[in-house]
Amino acid sequence: MREGGIQQSYRVQISFFAAISFFVALVFGVDAAFARTNISASSVNITEDTVWTLDNSPYVISDHALLDVNATLTIEPGVVIKFIPNHYLRRYNGIKVSVGGKIIAQGTEENPIIFTSYYDDEYGGDTNGDGNASLASAGDWRGIIFDADESELSHVKILYAANIYESYGAIEAKNGSSLSVSNSVIQYCKGSCIRLNEPTSARFFDSIISDSADFGVYSTVSGSAPSFSGITIQNCASGIATLSAGNTVVFSNMSLLGNKNIINFTGSVISLDSVWPKIGDSAYILRNDIEISSDATLTIEPGVVVKGEYGEYPDSRLEIYGRLIARGTGDNPIIFTSFSDDSVAGDSNADAGATSPDQDDWGGLYFENSSGSILENVVARYGGRYLDDFSGVMYGTTNYNMIHLKNSSLSVATSTIGIAKTAIYLEGASQLTMSGSVVASTTTGILSSSSLGSSVSGSVFANNSQAAISNSGAQIIARNNWWQDNAGPYHADNVDGAGQAVVGDVVFDPWTGKAPDRVPVILVPGIMG
Repeated sequence: MREGGIQQSYRVQISFFAAISFFVALVFGVDAAFARTNISASSVNITEDTVWTLDNSPYVISDHALLDVNATLTIEPGVVIKFIPNHYLRRYNGIKVSVGGKIIAQGTEENPIIFTSYYDDEYGGDTNGDGNASLASAGDWRGIIFDADESELSHVKILYAANIYESYGAIEAKNGSSLSVSNSVIQYCKGSCIRLNEPTSARFFDSIISDSADFGVYSTVSGSAPSFSGITIQNCASGIATLSAGNTVVFSNMSLLGNKNIINFTGSVISLDSVWPKIGDSAYILRNDIEISSDATLTIEPGVVVKGEYGEYPDSRLEIYGRLIARGTGDNPIIFTSFSDDSVAGDSNADAGATSPDQDDWGGLYFENSSGSILENVVARYGGRYLDDFSGVMYGTTNYNMIHLKNSSLSVATSTIGIAKTAIYLEGASQLTMSGSVVASTTTGILSSSSLGSSVSGSVFANNSQAAISNSGAQIIARNNWWQDNAGPYHADNVDGAGQAVVGDVVFDPWTGKAPDRVPVILVPGIMG
């Protein structure tokens, strides 16, 4: 095992003899006066197990060096590693852990291991000897790339890394890396602090991700499940972004503070069972269509807010081909709403209220060939949009709806759905079971052409301008609902109904508020009563 350097085993000895100091510096690349180890080359390989020691700290990586770790690099507590900035060759000054290599950097609370800029005088002293003439800044060095498994970082600080021009992260994990990071700080990033590319099962525990000019966490992972637990993400331009097919990231016990557009999803396919937990007052932002594949279940925890962004066709919507389990509570409902809705989870689009939410703002919830999905204590609003070919002519009757079922079944309970052209649309062989819910402020509340029957009970229909229910398909049983008037809904079979209109094969009698039928009293002579 090598100790202290790249080319040869050595430990710095401070000597009283200048000649000996000069000899050490000349031969071994060590600045004896500052107990400093210089590593300089366009590409340096660690091919044997090596230890970086506190005695030889700080280690200074030149502006042309991409240190390639192909064996085990162990770093002692308290060691400082500094990277000389090179703003013209940004792909170099950093560390790459290749296949067959790993970093074991286990600091302590009192003696953390530091990866930072050459200009950072807080750690390892004034290494460049210029006083305060130069200051560290975000993006001074590339970061650490983990291209192999089993590296461990604990009680580590990674500072001033992640150049945004090259789309690097302060920590970048990919190619099956099973990196573990705990009790650490990743701070002052010009690009993303954490970047997850390609399959990785990287795990992050009890750490702080802070002060990124880009994303705190940026993931394009496919087919694996990196995880974050006990993480604080704060003061980043955006908190979390997840993209790419097969993408899932597991979050638990998270705190997001002072970030914009907290959790962003763009063009993702969720192919593994996943959970969206509530993270403080943060919102999940849908930038484009997000798909839940046929063999996956997305579970959304109570109190979560999901916002869909308005955009060009097809807008953002949540497409469920597997299952969606969204069970809120009375005190913590799950809310699906517009990106422009500042009434929940804050001003996500950061426009200080310049835009207001409206129906058709986003694509809503779309279920196709899906069964077993549940919405309970959910609020769904401002979704659904007619598809326009931009010539002024609509695509027939095709439209997005707040909730759209195609050959799917869905259970809805104690939920509120509305502020849309259509709250729920059923086509093909679809079936809705709804109870204790509110359908309000739409053009048509429930629109169905389904070949399967549905049931609605104990619910309220209000302020739906054309119809509460319009059905051209199989019979809908809609007993014991409130239709906004004691006389019941208006229907061909109830022409005196002054409530919401009902069209087609809908069984609505009895309804809430209906006076009991009068039962005639038959008097038989000789019998009283």
